[in-house]
Amino acid sequence: MSKLKAIFSIVLIALILCMSGCFNPRDLDRHAYVLSIGLDKGENKKYYVSFLIQKDAVTESGSMEDAATVLAAEADSIYEAIESVQSINPQTLSFTRANTIDVSNEVAAEGLIDEFFRFEFDSIKLRDSVLLVIIDGNVNEFLEVVRKSSSISIAKLQIGVLELYKRTSTVAYANASLFHQHCVNGTGDQPLTFGYVNERILNELERQESQGQQEQQSGGMSDEAASALLDEQTKAESGVESGGNSQSRDKDDLDLLRGTKLMGSTPITMAGAALFDGMRLVGLLTPKQAQFLSLGRGEFGAGSLWLERDGNNSIELDIKRIKKHSVELTASDKPQINVTMELKINYEKAYTGLLSDDIRAEIEDEIEHELNAIFEFSRDLGSDAFCFGRYAVKQFATLEKWKAYDWKTRFRNATANFNVVLMVEG
Repeated sequence: MSKLKAIFSIVLIALILCMSGCFNPRDLDRHAYVLSIGLDKGENKKYYVSFLIQKDAVTESGSMEDAATVLAAEADSIYEAIESVQSINPQTLSFTRANTIDVSNEVAAEGLIDEFFRFEFDSIKLRDSVLLVIIDGNVNEFLEVVRKSSSISIAKLQIGVLELYKRTSTVAYANASLFHQHCVNGTGDQPLTFGYVNERILNELERQESQGQQEQQSGGMSDEAASALLDEQTKAESGVESGGNSQSRDKDDLDLLRGTKLMGSTPITMAGAALFDGMRLVGLLTPKQAQFLSLGRGEFGAGSLWLERDGNNSIELDIKRIKKHSVELTASDKPQINVTMELKINYEKAYTGLLSDDIRAEIEDEIEHELNAIFEFSRDLGSDAFCFGRYAVKQFATLEKWKAYDWKTRFRNATANFNVVLMVEG
């Protein structure tokens, strides 16, 4: 009899547990998954922290608008922000799916990144592989645009930037770990991805959506429509500062739209590189300059490199790979840096004139000139964007001697010489 009672009790308990789960199936997952962290400057506190939070599975159309929400709070630390948001949200914030940390250019320019990042990523289970992005303007508004967009998600954004970096090098790419590593070790200033919302494309998408036109169904403006908009704008209201060039940011965006469809035609643009002196934003590079920076760092994979010649003419170099990239550095009061590169270019795309020794020498000189201009521009800003500190540190036997040398101070007096050799490969 006691055995029968025991079996009956077990069955009864199992039934109760099953029924309680049916009453509220959402209790099975008590986490709100953060896809992105946004950082703006606060009014009453140091920061205005935004969290792009996944609510449900993405809809059939791919839109995140119903699948995600943006919650924000003013705070002096990420822990305070989490506590404030969780006070109005019943679920516990989980950062295991976070892909990006987006920082406003205002916060970055004032050096406020340093204090914000004084927390252990493991303490909130945030991966140090998250992509760091500098956003021109308000990050909270940027995340709202991402949330409402039917053609892009944070995951796609991270993948798109990585692919853009690998295939064209027109954008910088760095995760939190790499950025922090260089800052702590003093071995260079890692450039970061630069992004913004193209207001003209956004306004046009909203206008077309309200009219129920094709873009509402396809989830984006055609490249032709976007290019037409950008062609009308000869100079953006706020251009990217560069070494000797005042190029329109939207003109660079147009070049990206024509050159790649990795991220689709959305109002979200990722292009160029944000330059840092430690953890303070000091300048920006255009997409073209970001390519040369990647080349000088020995990271340019393969793809087209455009060179302007004689003012109006341009040459496209199809670089297959960097065969050789060597750096010789003299760690003195005025460091001397010599960079030698051998670039393999595609034979099929090297027209006959390129095979001439004279023309080849001219092109090599132009590449060297571009590299030197970007080096001097970044150096004068106090940014070791080429991360030459990686080579300087090897000349010191101990950490104490390396710190005493004070690389960043001496770097301001550094000179660099780039020696480029083009080699045609069939």
